[in-house]
Formats: sequence, C-alpha cells, structure tokens
Amino acid sequence: MREVAERQLRASGIRNVEFRDGTADSTGLDDGVADIVTVSQGFHYMEPGAALAEAARLLRPGGVFAAYDYDWLPELAPEVGRAYTAYRDRLGEHWVRLGLHERISEWDKDGHLARIRSSGHFQLVTEFSVEHTDTGSADRLLGLATVIGEDSLIRAAGVTDEALGLDELRTVARHVLGDRTQQWRWTYRVRLGVR
Repeated sequence: MREVAERQLRASGIRNVEFRDGTADSTGLDDGVADIVTVSQGFHYMEPGAALAEAARLLRPGGVFAAYDYDWLPELAPEVGRAYTAYRDRLGEHWVRLGLHERISEWDKDGHLARIRSSGHFQLVTEFSVEHTDTGSADRLLGLATVIGEDSLIRAAGVTDEALGLDELRTVARHVLGDRTQQWRWTYRVRLGVR
C-alpha cells in the first residue's frame, strides 16, 4: 500500500508529504508535532493503550485524534445484504478454524469510544456519524468483499470461493444488481478525542 501511495504522490506533483517508517505505538516523531492524528479503517488492529499514548504524545494541546470506520455494507437491496452476511459468517468460521484469530489481534470497533475515553489522554471525547454517497455495481461489491483482510488471508490458506460462500454472493449480487451502477450510501463512524 505504501508503494502505491508513494507512486500516486509522485504522480500528483504534491511535494509537502513525507513517508516514514514507524508503528502506531512508536512513530519516531518528536513530541507535540501534530495538530491531527488520524486512523482510517485500522484502529481495531492497533493495541489501543499504546497507540493512544503515542497519539497523545504527538498532539499539541488542543490537537485532535480521530479514528473512523465505515459501516459495511453500504445501503443495498435486502437480498444482497443477506448473502453478504452469510459470506461474512463463513469467513468468521474459517478465521477461527484456521487459527488466524490467534495470530492477528483485533479489537471490537464498538469499543473504540470507551477505550479512547478511558485512556485519560483527552479532555473531550465524542463520536458522530457522517454519510457519503457514491456509486457501485455488483462487480464493485464483489471486489470490495474480496480485498477485506480476512478474505485474502483465508483464501491464501486455500479455502475456495464456494466454501466461503463467495459464489453464492456473486450469484445474488449479479442477479439483483445486474450490470447497472446504482447509488450507494455509506455511513462513517468517527471517534474523536481532543487533547
């Protein structure tokens, strides 16, 4: 992902962005250098205590930590939602059966707000939702479904599309959505802490 980001940055002509090696709990940056520290779709993979301490260390007084995630699925036809839920349930079963849950730590997104609040690093902690509308098709839905971290790791372990329920999701999505592109409405949940 970093290689793609660096390539796109070079192509854009933007010159005031810099990439550095680091982790959520050890960025290597100086104290108080940031007005904003943000995490998109990834806070659930970070050990929250260490990551929040590092974010607070980086922030200037009044600086903002924001972790945000979109609620998946976007608003779609009920049949597609049911097929996707069945697919996600099968992913979960394989995730446990293959022991992947023991190799990769993951924290429940619904607990983000409480963890930020209980960290003691922020004077104000709140949560809000925002909406975004774009367009999608059956192919886009299937593409998004197969790039989710769990899917790619499980497929790499040799689990077939049929065993995952991806064939069924593909059939339902193409039957219900066809080739047409339709409007999708996404909801993002933003958890915010002010230093």
